[in-house]
Amino acid sequence: MNFVDTLISILLANLIFVSIFTFYAGTGKNKDILFQEAFGAGSARFIISPLPALAQIGWFAVLVEAGGGALANALNVATDSIVGISLIALYGLIATWIACRGLGTIDRLSLFAIFAMVGFFGWGAYKAFSQLGASGIFGYQPSGSAGIFFGTQLFLAAFISAAVTIPDFLHDLGNKKKIFLASFWGLLPTAVAVGALGSTLAIIGKDYDVLKTLQFLSGPFFIYLLFSIDNLKPIAIFPVGTSFASLHKQSEDVAVNEKRRKLWTIAGGVIAIIFAEIGIVQHLPEWLNILSIVFAPIIGVVLANQYIVKENSTDKRCHFLALLAWGAGCAASFVPFGIPMPQSLLVAFAIFILLKKVFLPS
Repeated sequence: MNFVDTLISILLANLIFVSIFTFYAGTGKNKDILFQEAFGAGSARFIISPLPALAQIGWFAVLVEAGGGALANALNVATDSIVGISLIALYGLIATWIACRGLGTIDRLSLFAIFAMVGFFGWGAYKAFSQLGASGIFGYQPSGSAGIFFGTQLFLAAFISAAVTIPDFLHDLGNKKKIFLASFWGLLPTAVAVGALGSTLAIIGKDYDVLKTLQFLSGPFFIYLLFSIDNLKPIAIFPVGTSFASLHKQSEDVAVNEKRRKLWTIAGGVIAIIFAEIGIVQHLPEWLNILSIVFAPIIGVVLANQYIVKENSTDKRCHFLALLAWGAGCAASFVPFGIPMPQSLLVAFAIFILLKKVFLPS
């Protein structure tokens, strides 16, 4: 993909996400309640809810590998050395501790991380233009033939696991207008700016591996430190604790539930650190494809249930029709044309409505 096609793909992907966020998080319910109402309490707790948590462990591993690797670069230490491995592990443990502290600590760190991201972005833009210039960026033509649809699917797949957990963060905003505005201004400007920088760095580095690309920035210590701070936000690992904690029967004692969340967060963080040490970034394309197949149909079933079917299946151990629609959506991801993620979402959405309203009405 050339630079212009990349920007168009980023815009399309984020407009799709803004639409999904508006209706998916606009129900006023967190993701676990949405899953239980659509799939039944048993299926939600033991099949659907653990899936986003497992995916978030993978994403947290990517952040740990990237952020810890940047810290190792700042100290001029090889990431595969004993010191580099230890730095990545320490970085992951710090981020896990922050997640255990809760959303309040995460929010405060996120505000600080905005400045870190802006600083890193400024340096990256300077280095990119100094090496390529505007003509080199806009005139770049890749050897492959991937088009806008491919790019849109790639960006959608990259954020679909975050999308499926978004009700946990936005459901209390009050109404769809607020969610739309928060999603629009929170996603699009940042996505275009960071996506443009990322694609430019990929042009320079000719590699999707963020750690290899960082080498081309040749930044001083504080540049790598800014990148590490920006990646320290444990947004990815926080839903792991809440999701796995929901597998337990909720206690009337809030402290007990919070203890379970923290224990599951620590467990997920340790697993993610192991993945980071192995080098999960090297397997990123395959992993993103799996996420896209699994998660988009879940959102489709939930949306159909909330707005068309309007049935609360929490009292059911397993809602087989919802699982069947989910499976049909997963299968639709393999259609060899179009954009798989929105297509699989729409197929799951339509199949669930047909099963509930037409073929097997209750």
